[in-house]
Amino acid sequence: MTRLSDQKLRSPNPKRSAVATGAESSPGAADFDLQSQIDAAYRAIGTLNKMPKTPAREKQIKLAFSRLRELQHREAELFQQQFEKNLRMPINAGAKILDRSRVLRMQLEDLASPDRPAPTTVST
Repeated sequence: MTRLSDQKLRSPNPKRSAVATGAESSPGAADFDLQSQIDAAYRAIGTLNKMPKTPAREKQIKLAFSRLRELQHREAELFQQQFEKNLRMPINAGAKILDRSRVLRMQLEDLASPDRPAPTTVST
């Protein structure tokens, strides 16, 4: 195991993609909250590392690393769930969605067209 003093702490990556959190198909507050908690854990560890070395600080660092590991484990579970969900998706699902969206777009453009004839009404 690497000691904290020997380990160069990486700074949290603010440009972590949505794909990394599995948020590309269902962006949600949970994904954002998890990432913000991971970032906060890194900041807390960095802050603790700058404090004078004491037994209390070492205990806090161990607790902070434990919490960070829990958060990273949860993030890995989300990755795995998203991966498995994508495996269950039919291979041509994306093409079908794009085709359907093109049809809908054409219908909406047709509705908005100024050249479109007025609908005929049937009087009784």
